[in-house]
Amino acid sequence: MPNAVVQVALDFARQYGLDLPCFRCYYAFKAEWRKVVMSWFSLPEHDAKKALLMACFGFAFPSRATGLPVACPLLEGLAADAMKLRELLCQKFPQVLQAMKEAKKPRPETSTMAFLLFDKEHTAMRQFCDLLPKHGFALVGPVFDAVLAVPERQLSDGDDHTSRELALLADFESLTGITMQVKALDTAPPVLTVQRILDDILASNQGIRMHSVEHVPGCYSCIGTALLNLFPEEEFSIKEATSNLTEPISYQRAMQLCPQIAIEPISWAQAKQCTDGTCFLLHTSHASGADIGHAYGLKLVQAAMHIYSSTEEERIQTNASLLLDKLQNVPGIYIFNVHVLPNGDPAAKRRKKEYGTSIELQLKAGMECDSEETSWERLRMQLQDSMRKEVDREITRLRSEEGCLNPHETYKCTLCPWRKFSRRSYLLTHVQKYHKPEKDFVTTKYQFHVACAIFEQKQALSALAVPCVADEQLICQAAQCIRTWSDLDPESLAYVATQNSIDLVLLLTQDGPKYVLKQQTAPALRVNKMLYITNDFADLLLAKAIKHKGKIHSMFNDITMEWVSRGSPCAWLG
Repeated sequence: MPNAVVQVALDFARQYGLDLPCFRCYYAFKAEWRKVVMSWFSLPEHDAKKALLMACFGFAFPSRATGLPVACPLLEGLAADAMKLRELLCQKFPQVLQAMKEAKKPRPETSTMAFLLFDKEHTAMRQFCDLLPKHGFALVGPVFDAVLAVPERQLSDGDDHTSRELALLADFESLTGITMQVKALDTAPPVLTVQRILDDILASNQGIRMHSVEHVPGCYSCIGTALLNLFPEEEFSIKEATSNLTEPISYQRAMQLCPQIAIEPISWAQAKQCTDGTCFLLHTSHASGADIGHAYGLKLVQAAMHIYSSTEEERIQTNASLLLDKLQNVPGIYIFNVHVLPNGDPAAKRRKKEYGTSIELQLKAGMECDSEETSWERLRMQLQDSMRKEVDREITRLRSEEGCLNPHETYKCTLCPWRKFSRRSYLLTHVQKYHKPEKDFVTTKYQFHVACAIFEQKQALSALAVPCVADEQLICQAAQCIRTWSDLDPESLAYVATQNSIDLVLLLTQDGPKYVLKQQTAPALRVNKMLYITNDFADLLLAKAIKHKGKIHSMFNDITMEWVSRGSPCAWLG
């Protein structure tokens, strides 16, 4: 629904006799205005659209990427019209304004305008959704100011999607006066990203991994982590201000939380002229065009550049000129100069306040939350759903007559590595009591680790993007692996068959990782109380360290591939 907010604003203006010339011009020449803003500020299309939308609500932030404030007349004109409309709506709808004041909104007038405009847009979106079945489309879900829909039925001879789409759009426009646009989803991966550049630099031996990165606790920690590693002398104040944030923050908000830090947008030409010791923040937008990006910390040390990221455990070092040349070709990234303000310097504080109105500083960072913790939660939910079905199938089998056909097989718990029972009723009680969601459906946490590793390896080797695990017997496979690895004698088997939980340790071997009983690690080397390695693994580790010149991540990936090639069912366990 392009420009729906602008059209709703124009409808209000016509209704109350208000002239909004800039809104009318923007509505008529949307593509041209967007290109001008993209060129004026050197912004990608997504950020240009965002800047225009913010101007429609009265916020015409200038850009300071060149070092000087540069305002765009188009944004200034939209902001001026928005202020006139805002004043009119507050006069015509005083009850909404009063409600915003009672809700203690920081800008009640702007909130009133936004509520009225988006309320009408929402009504139009619902009308559009109601029209979808009439023209043979099914609603998948609303996405901000758009609708995701798919054809509801097979096409008949002489019919095509295009004719139905045109009929739907014409029907909606005649009903509301709003013009919708249709666009097929493009799921192609981005051609160039910052992370891909860093991976290529490391793979081509043009960069190395150095010391550990100090992390700020919390989900949305990329800006705080970058500042902490750039300015370790400010550790206490930065951690206190940016730890355990509840949402992503903008760079302007980061300066408010850390008053001693100044963040200023600069151009790539200015960045290349900076001297030793200069620190930068690098903002990279999400590939999908989402509002939340990710922040890297960069520090210039002589001719080298140190890169810090909250998604990495070690900092990366490479040639500064090489990195900047590659980065300036990546769409949707911005670079900021960042430094600590001198105490009591009023001029520096004044410059910081001026830069705080820059359009680039409104960008938010904190993308790693979704890429790490949320993705693990999704994986865990998928695993638990598969395990729940597996346990339910086992309970159903034990309750049926099939569970009595072979007593010796029935009394052995297939969900545990060794557990056995003298009666089928005892086994059924055991499964219901111990294989529960609260215990991750296993009696020992090591078995859950093995099940996760098996799933991850299958997912990585599968040709499907999101493999289905509904029919996988992950618990049984994990139990079988532990049983095979241990290879116990009859006396030991008789003992462990009566125990619900057995303490195991992780043993890394040349053929892959294994969980074994501690007494089976006598010939192995002890790393800590939970981890042991065999002599053949030590030889493999040394060979990979020489091959990759001590680069930890390259060694890890190579060893994992070696284990997979040797037939290990859960190489990711190591």
